[in-house]
Amino acid sequence: MRTISVLAFTALLAAPAAAVEFAPNHVFVARSSSGVVEHDKNMNYFGTRGSSGATALAFGPNGHLYACCGVAGVEELDGNGIPVRYFLDSWLNYAAGIAFGPGGNLLVADINNDHLVEFDSSGTALRLIGSGSSLDGPFGIALGPEGHIFVSSNNNGRIVEFDARGNEIRVFGTTYLNQPQGIAFGPHGYLYVTEYGTNQLTQIDVQDGSEVSSIAAPSPRGICVAPDGRLRVTDQANGTVVTFAVDQWGTMTQEGWQWVAGSGTTGGIAYSPFRLKVVLNNTCESAFTNTTVKEKGTLSIFPGTGTVLLDLKPLLSMPFVGHGVDAFCSSPGKRRLLHAIELHSAPARHGASTIFLRIYGKVDGAGFFVVKDVTGDFARMYLECVIRASIKTIERLN
Repeated sequence: MRTISVLAFTALLAAPAAAVEFAPNHVFVARSSSGVVEHDKNMNYFGTRGSSGATALAFGPNGHLYACCGVAGVEELDGNGIPVRYFLDSWLNYAAGIAFGPGGNLLVADINNDHLVEFDSSGTALRLIGSGSSLDGPFGIALGPEGHIFVSSNNNGRIVEFDARGNEIRVFGTTYLNQPQGIAFGPHGYLYVTEYGTNQLTQIDVQDGSEVSSIAAPSPRGICVAPDGRLRVTDQANGTVVTFAVDQWGTMTQEGWQWVAGSGTTGGIAYSPFRLKVVLNNTCESAFTNTTVKEKGTLSIFPGTGTVLLDLKPLLSMPFVGHGVDAFCSSPGKRRLLHAIELHSAPARHGASTIFLRIYGKVDGAGFFVVKDVTGDFARMYLECVIRASIKTIERLN
């Protein structure tokens, strides 16, 4: 393959996109009797969206909010908070957990059928993941390093890991987990798990599957990592969000709690994504001719998940999804949200492709993440053509 050029680009402010999107870095909490409650970064009430009964939340590549609603399936809300459609299928009995997988498709944990259902962007069910595996009551889903899928198995107290193709890789946590529900990657690359059975938050090293530490947490359920690097955990029984800090040694400390507007128990929690528009200059080189192609895409940074998604259209046709294993780490003098992200996409007819990104930034005084610089390597085999890309511009979308 030809030598890959290094990309470097800086975030620039731009006019808002025509499509309405949620304000970036707002926090959304599922309330059983009220719907999905939106707060700003200071937990000031901003509005209520969607239907009541949501159990888990996730933002998608299109900036829409997706809410698990049990037997009703998954509700999709546009940037105005208006329901667009429901994801339902005969394979899906009770939607309990949700995440977006390595290909950008929607993954839904069916707690009654003991598997995950994968949907494409049109709402079509593509396949089952985990049928006949070690899952018993799957609840939370987190995308991990190399596109692996980590699922909390509530009924038998374990975490089950699948590769990007949906093959079971391993099981861990059986000796120390009790009703694991919400899961998220966070500071120091650890996996953080809410244990409803023991009222605690547990920190796991996924390298060997060992428990690192745990801390008391009242009736914990949903979990995510805020843009400031702190853990946010919903207190199901008391209708609050509890904040935990993680210091440079990985020690967890409870910092307090805040009320969530509305009524009913609290469930899933998610931060709205920070989205950027990317304009590429691509050179397609082959033995016959060289062609320059301009192409646009969207780079989405998802606070609370350690995930970024780069969606390039139309030439590359498929989104790239990556995960930062040391996302949300802090060091003296600065914070960085995402670092060392490797993204993959390899549809068979288009050949292999890889993007390697380093995203540098900080959390400003207002608590919002600011992109400072992004660098990366990009290579794409398209039929018999090698594509080399450079970044022309990157603009704020929200």
